[in-house]
Amino acid sequence: MRRGRTAKQKGRFKAKAKSENLPKMEIPRKNGDQPVAKSVKHEGEERLRLALGVAKLRIWDWDFHTDRTIWYGVGEQAFGFSPGTVKGAYKAFLNAVHPLDREKVRETVARTIEEDKPYDQEYRIVRKDGAVHWLWTQARLYRDRSGKRRLIGVSQDITERKEEEERLQLTQFATEHGPDSAFWIQE
Repeated sequence: MRRGRTAKQKGRFKAKAKSENLPKMEIPRKNGDQPVAKSVKHEGEERLRLALGVAKLRIWDWDFHTDRTIWYGVGEQAFGFSPGTVKGAYKAFLNAVHPLDREKVRETVARTIEEDKPYDQEYRIVRKDGAVHWLWTQARLYRDRSGKRRLIGVSQDITERKEEEERLQLTQFATEHGPDSAFWIQE
């Protein structure tokens, strides 16, 4: 049983491919303007942007060797920063993390980088306007072809879910202890 093409057949194939008699391909265009492929790409990017916004997701890619983060979606705005204004990505991130969560986040990031463990954590951030938001972040360590490592992840604003959980806990406490019970809430 013969496999592949012979050298003679390969040569004929190359000769045909080089022929000037081949038909020219037209790039389909939308309304005579830009190529359809560019339009489809733009529409896909727009759908992704809208889906990220609806889900309150931020995708990020942190090169911890250069301390540079690339955001997809509205990542920086989740922290209350204007796009492109964050310098020193890791320090800015840690400064935004709620003081009571900061050490736990720092330890988890270090373990992820040192031990190549997946990152999965809920924590609070304090935005520049003083508002406290909850984020859930998952990330993984990736290596490029040269072996350079970076952390790529997704963060979701889960503030509404956390506030609802707190309301349910307070309701449950009041139900279990009666209307005359007093309790303190500590942030």
